[in-house]
Amino acid sequence: MQIVIRNIIRFILVLLLQVLILNNLENLGLANSFILPQIYILFILLLPFETPTWLSICLGFFIGLLIDFSLDTEGLHAFASTTLAYIKPRLTKSLSPRDGYDFNSEPTLRDQGINWFLLYGSILIFVHHFLLFFLEKLAWSNFFSTLLTVLLSAAFSLILALIYQFIVYQKKR
Repeated sequence: MQIVIRNIIRFILVLLLQVLILNNLENLGLANSFILPQIYILFILLLPFETPTWLSICLGFFIGLLIDFSLDTEGLHAFASTTLAYIKPRLTKSLSPRDGYDFNSEPTLRDQGINWFLLYGSILIFVHHFLLFFLEKLAWSNFFSTLLTVLLSAAFSLILALIYQFIVYQKKR
């Protein structure tokens, strides 16, 4: 039950961070058009390993749809976050240790370590941002500027994900 409550709180927290702060960075003059962090995907990234794939996909679609409603982006975030939720279990399976993951462990920096999380987070965040920004442009004419946006935004989103975990999670005792 504690895991469910923690995920509900995380859902609300990252959604509010995205909608109220990160989506307005450019309007506030604190970012340019090349750095557009998407922290809401941290909700999907940090879902426990035991979460059924169908539930992850539904939650990914739901949080993406809420972001789409706030930005009026016509399903781009829903598609990218649903795809992310679909890919996540396949990636965690390929990155799993020989003996598998410990029961009740989560894909967090605290439980899996920094090297594991950097690889896991980098891949999933890049895939999400690649889908999101290239679908938004729907043109290969600005390929390199869109790729720069993907890379910078993914890097900044990964840094925010690490900061979030350092703040929220404490070391195992």
